[in-house]
Amino acid sequence: MRTRLIAASALSLFLALVASAKGAKTVQLTRAEYEDRVQAVWTAQIIAVLMAWPHEHQVASTVWLENFPKRYTAAPVDDDWYYEMCAVRAFERYGIHLTVEQLGRQWLENHCGSWGSSEQARLNLEKGVKPPDTGHPRYNKLWFTIGPQFSSDVYGALAPGMVNAAGRMAREYGHLNGYAEGTDGAVFMAAMVSLAFAEPDTKQIVRHAARLIHPDSPYRKCLDMVIAMAAAGQSFEEIVGAVENRWHIEYPATNNAVPNGGIVAASVWFGNGDFLTTVNLAARAADFTDADCNAANAASVVGAMHGMKCLPKHLVAQLGDRIVGDRMGPVTLTPPVDEKISDLAKRTVVIGEKILLANGAKLVGESNLPLTSPGRGTAPDRAPNSSPPPEGQRVGSATSAKPRAASLLIPIEGPVAQPAELFSLADLMRYWNPDWTLERAGFGGAGGGMSGIRGITYLDGDVLATYPRDEVRGLVLRRTLKLRERASLTFQAGVDAGRAWELNVYANNKPVLKRVIDGGEDSGRNWQEVKIELNEFAGQNVTLRLYQRVLVAEKTPGNAYWKGIEVK
Repeated sequence: MRTRLIAASALSLFLALVASAKGAKTVQLTRAEYEDRVQAVWTAQIIAVLMAWPHEHQVASTVWLENFPKRYTAAPVDDDWYYEMCAVRAFERYGIHLTVEQLGRQWLENHCGSWGSSEQARLNLEKGVKPPDTGHPRYNKLWFTIGPQFSSDVYGALAPGMVNAAGRMAREYGHLNGYAEGTDGAVFMAAMVSLAFAEPDTKQIVRHAARLIHPDSPYRKCLDMVIAMAAAGQSFEEIVGAVENRWHIEYPATNNAVPNGGIVAASVWFGNGDFLTTVNLAARAADFTDADCNAANAASVVGAMHGMKCLPKHLVAQLGDRIVGDRMGPVTLTPPVDEKISDLAKRTVVIGEKILLANGAKLVGESNLPLTSPGRGTAPDRAPNSSPPPEGQRVGSATSAKPRAASLLIPIEGPVAQPAELFSLADLMRYWNPDWTLERAGFGGAGGGMSGIRGITYLDGDVLATYPRDEVRGLVLRRTLKLRERASLTFQAGVDAGRAWELNVYANNKPVLKRVIDGGEDSGRNWQEVKIELNEFAGQNVTLRLYQRVLVAEKTPGNAYWKGIEVK
C-alpha cells in the first residue's frame, strides 16, 4: 500500500516556523522531533537501498515496489550508511571541528572504502596519501563518481535548516573520496536533507539545494536541466530520459555523480514527499544507474521531512532497529558492526545540537525563552588525539544522555553558492607533463559497478591512462616546440592484456608512425618502447600529435598507457 502524504496539519507536530525579532525565519524542533526525523533519515535510506538493490547497475524497475526482495531480520551493513556511521564516530572522537584528515584516520581504523572512489581513497590512505588528496584527481581515478554523494545525508541531518553549514561539511569531508562533480553531489544531497527539516515543498527543496552548486559546474548544469524541464511541465520520464541522454553519455560509468544526481533531484521533485512514490521513481528512472544509492538519497529527504511515521511499518519492523555486519565486499570491518538504529539517531542528534548551537541556534524552553548553556558548541568534546569513549558510553547513548531543553530554535539559512570547484580531464597534464596537452579524453566507464567496461582516463603515479571521449575521432596528446639540430621523441606505450589501440604520431602534417599496440593474450599490462627520429625537422617549430584510436579491426578497444615521454 502506498504511504499517504503527511497532511499539512500534521507538520505542526514537527515544524514551527516563526519570525524572530529581526524578521528572519526559524525552525523550532523539540529534541524528540529532531531524534525522530534523524532516525527516519537513517532508516529511510536503509529501506530504500534494500528495495532498489536488484536494480543497482541493472535494468530499471517496471513494477511498483513496496516490499524487500527477501526477508530481513536486521539491516545489513552497506556503504550507503557505513561511511556515515563512521563519520558519527569521528565527530564523537574529535569533536564538531572535525577535519577531513581526522575523518581519514577514522576510515583507516574502521576499514572504510570497499568500492569505487571510496576504495581508491582507502588504498590511498594505506599508501600514506593524506586527505584531502585521497579524493583528488591526482590520486583518485574515480573522483567524479558517487561516493561522496551517497554518504552525505548525515551532514544535512547534523545541520537542519542550516543549509550552508551542511554544504560546507559535505564539501570538506567529501574530499576524502571525491572532488568537483563528486563533492558537488555531496553538497546537493546534504543541502536537500538540511532543507527538508524546514521546507514542506519538495520542489523548493530541489531548487534551493541546487543553488549551493556553482553555475559553471556540470553538476549544477544537470540540476538546472531537471528544474527547467519540470517547471515547463515535462514529465518525470521525459526529464530522466533527457538527463541520461545528455549526461550519462558524458559520464558512462553507472556510478557517476552527475546523471545519478539528476535522477535523485527528479525523484524528490516528483515524489512530493511520499516515501514509496519517491523510491519507485528512483528505481524505475533508467537502465544501468546506481538505483539503490539514488533511492537512498531521495528517501532520506522524505525521512527528514516527515519522520518515522512516513515509512512503511512492515519494512521498518524487518530491520529490527539494528545494523549488523562484519564485511563489505573484500573488506573486513573493524570492529564488526552491531548497532541500534535508534541509538545511532540519538548520537547523531547530540552532535547536531552542538553544531547548531555553534552556528547560531538557541536552546529554548516551552515559553520560547532562551536557556543558558555555557560553552555549548564552541569546542570539541575531546582533544583531537584523545581516545573514543568506552563501549557503551558513546556520546548520546542511553547511559550518557543528559536531559535536554524543550526545543532548538534554528535560524533558517538562505542558500549561498559555494566557490566553483572545477576539474577537467585535460587538467591531469599539470601533474603528468605540463609540456603536453590532452584533448578529447573521456571519463570512461571502468570501475563503475560493472566489470569489463573498456576505458577510463586517470593518473597512476607517473603513468597516464587514457581513453577517448569520441571513439571515432580518438584522443590526442599535443606539444608544439622548436627542435634542436638532432632530436628524437621517446616514450613507452602500454595496453592491457586482451585489448588493443592504434597509435598514430604526426610531426606537423607528416605521419611518422602508425602502430597497433596490442596486449595479446598475456596477463597484465604490455609495454612497448617507442622512439621516433625527428632530425628532418631540426631547427623548425614543430607540432607533435600522438593519437589514440580505439576502433581497430577484430580487436577489443582498451586504455592507452603513457609514460616517460621526452623530446631530446
